[in-house]
Amino acid sequence: QNMHYVTFISYICHFATLFCVSAQFRSSNENNVIHSLPAYAIVSRASLLSSATCATELRDFLDAVDQRILWGLKTLDSSGELKPGFLYGNNFWLGSRSQCFDIMNKAPLQLAKRYILNNTRYRDPQDEFPPFQLNYFVAYIRHNSTLQYHINMLTEVRSDYTLGLCLPASCSTNVFTNNISCILEGIFRDRILLINDLYSVDLNLIQIKNLKDNHQWLLNGAIPFICVGLVLTFALMISGTIYDIFIYQTYLKTMTKTVSKYMSNYNKIQILRLVDSLPIQMLSNGSVSVDIYFFLSGFLLAYTYFKNKIDKERINPINYKEKINKYFVIIMKRYIRLTPAYIMMIGLAQLSSAWYDKNSPFYFEERSHEICAKYWWRNILYINNLFGYKKMCLSWSWYLSSDMQFFIIGLALLILSTVYFYVAVVILGILLISSVILSGYISYIYEYVPTLDEQYRLVDVLYFPPWIRIGPYIIGMITGYIIRFNKKIILKKNIVILCWILGAACNILVLFGLYKKQISVLSAAIYVALSRTVWAIGIAWIVIMCYTEHGNIVKKLLSCKIWIPLSRLTYCAYLINPFIIQSIYLHRETSIHFELLSISVMIIGCLVISYFCAYALYVMAESCY
Repeated sequence: QNMHYVTFISYICHFATLFCVSAQFRSSNENNVIHSLPAYAIVSRASLLSSATCATELRDFLDAVDQRILWGLKTLDSSGELKPGFLYGNNFWLGSRSQCFDIMNKAPLQLAKRYILNNTRYRDPQDEFPPFQLNYFVAYIRHNSTLQYHINMLTEVRSDYTLGLCLPASCSTNVFTNNISCILEGIFRDRILLINDLYSVDLNLIQIKNLKDNHQWLLNGAIPFICVGLVLTFALMISGTIYDIFIYQTYLKTMTKTVSKYMSNYNKIQILRLVDSLPIQMLSNGSVSVDIYFFLSGFLLAYTYFKNKIDKERINPINYKEKINKYFVIIMKRYIRLTPAYIMMIGLAQLSSAWYDKNSPFYFEERSHEICAKYWWRNILYINNLFGYKKMCLSWSWYLSSDMQFFIIGLALLILSTVYFYVAVVILGILLISSVILSGYISYIYEYVPTLDEQYRLVDVLYFPPWIRIGPYIIGMITGYIIRFNKKIILKKNIVILCWILGAACNILVLFGLYKKQISVLSAAIYVALSRTVWAIGIAWIVIMCYTEHGNIVKKLLSCKIWIPLSRLTYCAYLINPFIIQSIYLHRETSIHFELLSISVMIIGCLVISYFCAYALYVMAESCY
């Protein structure tokens, strides 16, 4: 009897032990899921939302996950979780937005019949589809981990996580979103997520964004007027085309040849420059390639002016009133030619930015719908480069403002040169020397060293200001004058080879001379002072040699006729290229990770798309002016 009693007690102890182990294992399992999956941590605290619809559906979601019901697992799987690469800046826990919405898709997947017959595990609709609607949210979360210090090179880059959450659609209202915010703040405060301990990081919620598009953004600010303007532009373009085809003419063939020595070289360098403008080429000292544009603008201004005006100015008596009138007429013509496409691009950027702000999971710095609404007038006055990056509508348009300012100054000096040539030369020299000295001085007092992070930190004082950039423009004007009055430069072969070497050395040393070199602040100041001017001198040599029949294979390459139609689209391609890049990035569901082959394919794709879109913009807003 005692033996039976002992055996009975032993069974009870074993059962109690198994029960405790099972309960502990289950509790440990739940804790592991809570620590690893933020969405599960949120629904596990659904009781804090009292008896609201959102709270009830969150509890149903929690039960579905605990019971391993398929729709619950799919919903949890659609939310973001800790991803590899944190120490290298991967702060995107996006989950899958498309998968979140696809969970509610009851259209059957088209499979072969033999596979459908074997797919019997989850055929119960109660298990496959959630009993409520789902929506996708994005939480922006600030972290303070010091383990990412080495990748935070750009001082304005936000140290944020982007967390995607697939949750019941009833949580979409502001009240419930605020309640979920409270839950997340509590989770971060209690430090229950794995990342808190693993990377010694504190998390703070910035914002939860509901990505359900209610189209209210279309009624904000200037967006309705932009939409009306675009519709009217399309209507005018279509009606004009119909009139041209059916009324003005029944058939028209025009072949326009635009072949000129200086334009053929100019076109190609612009085309090649566009590839360099893509973000993949933004190396710490690669930004000087932008100065090719400034050089070419100054060159064309001086060359065309001296070619078309100088003889008339010398023959006719001096008429100061006529010169002033011509000055303003030329500036107005340039303004009218450039501004319509520019304004249309500002409108498109505002429209696109407002849409992506509502629908994209990514936070983006180029918030055109906010900045352009305040400061658009600076753009159309071509003065936006005089203000900081944060207050610049279409940040890449700083070049247009600088170019317009240089055009106004350069044209005034050219007109002055027809009356007081040496006075104009002295002023031009003073501007060039002042730019060189000022660039070096600013670099020195800000203790600049040529690295990418420092370049970004000082972008408002060493990149955008026109007094830093005018040097290559002046070199271009000087080159235009040399070519106009020295059409035939005869040099010995040895001299030509030596000059080619020196010209190439100017560009190579500026672009790659600092590769893997640590230099002092003083040396960096000298580099900043001279680099842009030296770079422009190298480009000047290429243009002079190609124009004076010393270019050989370089001239043949740059004179290829294939560049001519592309060159007509260069301005619109410049305007639209960053817009295309940003749109492709913000439209993605996942983050982009740098890998040479995939990035190369993306660059080529962006380039092709940019030129197709540039053609449309050219037809609508440039060719008619």
